[in-house]
Amino acid sequence: MARHAKVSSAIVILTSNRKNLHLHIEDWGAGFNRDMVSIATSGGLIGMQERAILVGGYLTVESAQGTGTRITARLPIRGLSTKKKR
Repeated sequence: MARHAKVSSAIVILTSNRKNLHLHIEDWGAGFNRDMVSIATSGGLIGMQERAILVGGYLTVESAQGTGTRITARLPIRGLSTKKKR
C-alpha cells in the first residue's frame, strides 16, 4: 500500500463470526480514479479479488483520486472448529 498510495499508515480491522471472516482496510493516501484503473487490469487488486472468489467470498475496492482507498472482504470460514477433536 505505502509504495503506490503514498501513505504512512492505514486502519486494518479484522472481525469474525461463526461463518465469516471480515476484513476492512482503509487509508487516506493518494487513492486512484476507478474509471482509469480497472480492478481487472491491476495485478495486485485482481489477485486479491480472485483469491477471495476462490474461497467463496468477495472483495470490494473503493477509491477516488486524493481521498484514499477502502478495501473490504468477506471470506467464509469452512471446516474450522473451536471444539477439540478426540
